[in-house]
Amino acid sequence: MSILYSRPDWKGVRESTERLSFAEFVQLLSPEKLMLHDVWRTQVEQCMVNQISYHFVGRYESLEADTTAVLRMMNRSSEIFPTSWNSNSMQNTEYLASNYYTEQIRRKIEQLYAVDFEVFNYTKYNGNTRRKE
Repeated sequence: MSILYSRPDWKGVRESTERLSFAEFVQLLSPEKLMLHDVWRTQVEQCMVNQISYHFVGRYESLEADTTAVLRMMNRSSEIFPTSWNSNSMQNTEYLASNYYTEQIRRKIEQLYAVDFEVFNYTKYNGNTRRKE
């Protein structure tokens, strides 16, 4: 959060010694503020999908399979890409989402990142992000 407080356009929201809750932080977000820091920017903007023609878009949810596919496309299928993926990652994500995402927060995030949901073919489901089949 120190980066958030160091930006002049966020000053005056709270004293720098106080921590914002996740809900408070989300309520402060706007499309304009998303563009101020690349961590919060939409992935469509961050990856410049309107300027770069990608041949492949991998997903964290299928990291191992996607890296294998990329290595195969590069004729390097004998190589193994190291991953730290474990089956508990999605469970942890779902746990965090269920504990931090209220209906109001979920709607705000879906609104702010609607372009990412659309371009990367995700659908909204029970407050969790699920890949469209």
